[in-house]
Amino acid sequence: MIVLAAASFAACSKDNGNDGPKMPAKQTPYLLYYDAATQTLAAGQWGTVNPSNMLLFKFGSVVGFTATSEFDDWGAGDVKFNPTGASYAAYGNVPCYDGDGSEGDGYTSSVAYHNGANVKAGLGDPCKLVGLKANASTQQIEAHNSGLRLPTNAELSAMYNENNFEFAMWLTETTINFGWKLSESTDTESYLSISVIRDEAGFPKDPLYTQESSYWTGDPLIDTEQNLCGTALHLDVEDFTIGQGHPVGNGFPVRCVAN
Repeated sequence: MIVLAAASFAACSKDNGNDGPKMPAKQTPYLLYYDAATQTLAAGQWGTVNPSNMLLFKFGSVVGFTATSEFDDWGAGDVKFNPTGASYAAYGNVPCYDGDGSEGDGYTSSVAYHNGANVKAGLGDPCKLVGLKANASTQQIEAHNSGLRLPTNAELSAMYNENNFEFAMWLTETTINFGWKLSESTDTESYLSISVIRDEAGFPKDPLYTQESSYWTGDPLIDTEQNLCGTALHLDVEDFTIGQGHPVGNGFPVRCVAN
C-alpha cells in the first residue's frame, strides 16, 4: 500500500515503478497548455507557460481544464480545450479512461484508443492533439501529426540515470516554483515542477500545501485492490517515483515526449 507523507490526494495501492532518487538527463519541455491567441492546444517549456493557461487532464482524457490555486472551485468555465462540444458543469461528467486496465503500456496513445471518434467523445492522448483547435473534425484529428505523445513508464525508467540532482525553488516573472532539477542546471527543461492538481471530486490541491504532484503517463493499471488507475510520475519534496497508480478521475498536468 502506497502511503503518501502529506496524504493530500488518493493513490492506488500499487507502485510498479522505480522508487530511487533519479533524474532524467534532460526532461522534455512539452508541458500542455491552452493558447488563447490561436485557440489551440499547445506545448511549452516550464517557466514560459503562464500557470493560468496550463491544463490538467483526467487519465485517458483529451478534455483540458485549469486550476490555479486551492480556491479555484470547479466550474464549466474551467474547461479550456474540449473536442466534445459538451458543457461540463459537474467535474464528474468530464470523460476519462474506462477500460479494464490490461491493455498494456502506452495504450492511451494507440490507434485503438486515440482515434477521431474517441477524441470527439473526449478520450485519447492529448499530446497527439497539440496544434489543433478543439473543433477539429474527425478527419483532421486522424490526419494530424503533432510529433508528440504521452510517455510510458518504461520510457521514463529508461530516461532515468544516476546524474546528480537536487530539490530546488526557482522564480519566473509570474510564479514561485519548486521541485526537482539537475544539479547546477539553469535550463528549465530539466526542471520537474510540483504543480497544482485536482482530486477525484474536482477539488484543487495547491502544491504549497500538499507538497506533491503528478504527471500522467499513457499506461493504465489495475491495482492490488482491483481499482482502475492511471500511472504517473509522482513528485514530492522528498523524492519522486515512476509508475505510481492514481484514480483515473484525478486531474494532473501532462508533459509529452517526442515520437
